[in-house]
Amino acid sequence: MNIANPKIFIVIVTWNGMKWLKECMECIRRSTVPVKTIVIDNGSTDDTCDFIRKNYPEVIMSETGKNLGFGQANNVGIRYAYDNGADYVYLLNQDAYVYPDMFERLLAVAENPVHSDLGILSPLHIHGSRSRFDSHFKDYVSEFGGEFVEDYAFGKIKDVYFTECVPAAGWLLPKSTIETVGGFNPMFFHYGEDINYAQRVKYHKLKVGIVPVARMIHDREGFGNEKMAKKDSIIRGLESYILLNPNYSPRKCFNHFCKVYISFFFSILPNIRRGNRRIIGEQFTAFFKVISRLNKYRKNKKLCKIPGAHWIDNQG
Repeated sequence: MNIANPKIFIVIVTWNGMKWLKECMECIRRSTVPVKTIVIDNGSTDDTCDFIRKNYPEVIMSETGKNLGFGQANNVGIRYAYDNGADYVYLLNQDAYVYPDMFERLLAVAENPVHSDLGILSPLHIHGSRSRFDSHFKDYVSEFGGEFVEDYAFGKIKDVYFTECVPAAGWLLPKSTIETVGGFNPMFFHYGEDINYAQRVKYHKLKVGIVPVARMIHDREGFGNEKMAKKDSIIRGLESYILLNPNYSPRKCFNHFCKVYISFFFSILPNIRRGNRRIIGEQFTAFFKVISRLNKYRKNKKLCKIPGAHWIDNQG
């Protein structure tokens, strides 16, 4: 495959990632397409930074000194890549490993003028066992799964399949996407930012595509802050799926919000009987937080609808 080599920067946000770093870094060195790697460390307290500096001097390191959250740390890396002439930025989780030919296969699609409307391009996300899809990735595969199975059965697999979103553990962002959509929304600290970004991509008439012949491994098992995932999960869900979705009109947001809370009020008594007082408390807290943030949501969505490199060029 003879593909001209555009400039690709990999951005990896690290946080106490020693368990995965050696394999993550070594697989990048085996890439058949030359890449530059940027690590944004979110205040690790293990040997992450020293390990990378000692063993991978080619990596560009930036230590934040604190946990900025997933999206904001990625924005730091995206900004550096953009300022240094990146044609593409690939967001890679610290617990993920790319196949040697992954970039070659992604570029075969991304560089095809037929697919100039692709805002996000992703490989298949393989489970750490190498025997099945990553569990979260599988949720999005179901959107085109029937079509893919049929194509596979009849030997006519397409070069790309489209979906609403895909986990940001492995995203290829063309420069044009960054210039149109920008970086991650700062209203999300951790979780939900990838859903919001994909919604913004869709608003700007771009697509999210998965390339079935490109693969990476997401070895997420044994990692993940369950407490962080649960914290504010209700309001985060409301914000990521409804309130900050630029594709939703105010009326549609209001209708969806009401549906959520109508079903919640009908479930109060059963939840009390089951002892789910925490969920009830979070629902009431989320309700009042949403009311207090309505003006902030309005301004945020208005900005998202304007093409521009938001949140990496000090806008917003």
